[in-house]
Amino acid sequence: MQLKVIYDLLAGSPVSGDLDELLKWCKNACENPTDRIVDLNEVGEFFSEQISSRILDLKSMPATGFHFIQMFFVSSNADANNILK
Repeated sequence: MQLKVIYDLLAGSPVSGDLDELLKWCKNACENPTDRIVDLNEVGEFFSEQISSRILDLKSMPATGFHFIQMFFVSSNADANNILK
């Protein structure tokens, strides 16, 4: 899973904005279906695994990341007719 490799590198980066930039990139990739450069199923699986295993702490996540994850899960559940938008 390429996303995990990239995430691990940038989450551990000493540069403070690296993780935020990755999360912005993921958000933009999910919002632009014509420029889809990341597999949405891979994104969902990765972040679901990170959240359920408590590796990813949503309370300490940058606002960009929280909004991206929220947008992703709302959109994917709406597409699957699991919720109404």
